[in-house]
Amino acid sequence: MSAKTTRTISAAAMAALLGGSLLAGAAPALAQDDELPDPPFEFGEACPGFALDVTFNTPAPELRTFTDRDGNVVKLIAAGRGSVLTFTNLTSEPERSVTVDTKGSVSRIVPNDDGSVTVYATGVNGLILEAPNDVGSPSTVVYTGRLVYTVSPDNVFDVVSSSGKQRDICAELG
Repeated sequence: MSAKTTRTISAAAMAALLGGSLLAGAAPALAQDDELPDPPFEFGEACPGFALDVTFNTPAPELRTFTDRDGNVVKLIAAGRGSVLTFTNLTSEPERSVTVDTKGSVSRIVPNDDGSVTVYATGVNGLILEAPNDVGSPSTVVYTGRLVYTVSPDNVFDVVSSSGKQRDICAELG
């Protein structure tokens, strides 16, 4: 991939990522539109040791923008009904896939003073941390419960905390 395209995967965040983060990299999304990712991810970008493809069917999430009296964005809320995601290891022979029904999620995106944003996501959310820039990358994990992560002004993702279940897609497909 030529440009940084890490996004979250979920109905709300999938529109934010693969449309799986509509908030297109969250931080930049508050200020401008961002290029949507174009899977597949190259060898080692989203999972160590193999190329990963992601396909999905996702309805457009509801996106609400909240501003202060001066018109400054104070938060965004994205909510959706969910999406069926299929992750495929393109390097394995034969190719191996897993399918996840996200069933829906809600994401609250809050801008920070330093130009970054903090995303508070609940429900079923996938997060692809793309190598080499994202903290803890490469990884592809589906979180069920609560996920909090930040996105810096230069589009670097960093997981702050999570509670609930984590499904390591790379481990399942590796």
